[in-house]
Amino acid sequence: MAHVAAVYAGVKNGRRAKNYGKKREKSYEEQTKFWEEIKNQAKINDLMKKYDKTREGNLNKAELAALLQDMNSGEKPTDEEVTWVLKTADKLDNQENGRINRDEILKAVDLWHQYEKIKPEIESLFLKYDTNHSGKLEPPQLKALLTDLNEGVEPEEDEVKMVMSMCDGQVATPTGGINKTELKGAITLWYHHLDKK
Repeated sequence: MAHVAAVYAGVKNGRRAKNYGKKREKSYEEQTKFWEEIKNQAKINDLMKKYDKTREGNLNKAELAALLQDMNSGEKPTDEEVTWVLKTADKLDNQENGRINRDEILKAVDLWHQYEKIKPEIESLFLKYDTNHSGKLEPPQLKALLTDLNEGVEPEEDEVKMVMSMCDGQVATPTGGINKTELKGAITLWYHHLDKK
């Protein structure tokens, strides 16, 4: 019995014995997944308890904004950023309801962490290409960005229109330009298009 307790404690704490056989390796992997799920459920419970002020079992846009602000060292996210996280994470269960439910909250947290990693690069690109400071890259500005990404070769007008039509309004209402939360998708789409040429 002491051996079982030691194995249990090792799995729970992320340690494992060396030289496992295949059955023991599979058992270890199952136990690891089990404890990861327990930790995830505890995180979800903590987040819901703290931010679900309406006690409806999900986060509305204002509650999500409060969560993102706390994750952002107190700096308030823009409405565009909150909308992007909300709509992107809300699509996970194929039942979009304009709220973040328990199954979506960790994805929302992960999306925000990933966005925060690339935000300085996005800000830098906007400083360079958003020449009229509108908060979006309009077709001529997008064309300049795509030209630079294409090592100085200008894209055709229909290529600029293709990127614009597929990315503008990806999350919210189309604005006639690529906003900050749409930029990563626009760049990814452009590189994918170049790879297929």
